[in-house]
Amino acid sequence: MYSYNAKAPLALEDAVWFDPTIAVAVFLFSLLLAFVFHKLLFPLSLRLARRVPTDLDSVVLEALRIPFSLGLVLLGAYLALTIPLDLGGRAHGAVDTVAGLVGIGLGVMAVASLTSNFFAWYMEAVASKTPSSLDDKIFPLLRRVSVPLIYVLGALLMLDQLNIISAH
Repeated sequence: MYSYNAKAPLALEDAVWFDPTIAVAVFLFSLLLAFVFHKLLFPLSLRLARRVPTDLDSVVLEALRIPFSLGLVLLGAYLALTIPLDLGGRAHGAVDTVAGLVGIGLGVMAVASLTSNFFAWYMEAVASKTPSSLDDKIFPLLRRVSVPLIYVLGALLMLDQLNIISAH
């Protein structure tokens, strides 16, 4: 007599290779998705953004291109490790911590890139057209101070994520 499992007629969930294969497939799909966004959709959106009278939107898109693509890879790696694989409590906690740290790093990189690109855009597009030379002098200083400050705040967030320092 044949045993039949209505849930999985081929009994694939009993195969040792099935869960790691699903994990690899999820990660490879996230790599493909990140590649499509990075190489196809971002250039298309940049072309569309260049039709707008100001170029601030293309500056924003350029600043977010790499962090967004890497974020898709991080999301795929996290999903590949947590969904199909049956991780124990400590392993799952370690994956959560590492993903949180890398996510914070990507967020900090995105904000620092946005800030730096915004100041560069302002100095090129706006400050050169103003009669005052104050913004020509103060915006490079603000740019040099704000970007390291963003990285310091990101490092503090990472230390808080690791419970080395507590923000509460």
